[in-house]
Amino acid sequence: MTFSRLLASAFLAAAITTPALAQTTWVEIDDDVALQPWGSTVDAVEELDVIGTNGTKIGEVEEVVGTAPGTPSAIVVDFSDDSPYGNRPDAVVPLDQFTFDNNRLTLTADAATVSGFEAYDD
Repeated sequence: MTFSRLLASAFLAAAITTPALAQTTWVEIDDDVALQPWGSTVDAVEELDVIGTNGTKIGEVEEVVGTAPGTPSAIVVDFSDDSPYGNRPDAVVPLDQFTFDNNRLTLTADAATVSGFEAYDD
């Protein structure tokens, strides 16, 4: 087998076995859409700070997003540089990773978990 055929075979094998690294297509949710589990609106949540489980501010809500208009499923968080979550790009964090009580938005996921969430580039 010639070198070029061997090389072509290796590339083909790698292409077949390597999963696609596609990012989700996120859409910004309109301000008047309700966030059902919390009895609030997107507009009200986008004004909030994000609090860590230790009670300190770790960032701010940048956007509420979903995979389709009118269906919020995640919050884009802009993390503070000095937070335990570090200087990282904005992250898309699923709604189930937060608690919402008395207009206080608390992120329950730790930094290691958040590091695996998709970065958001608006």
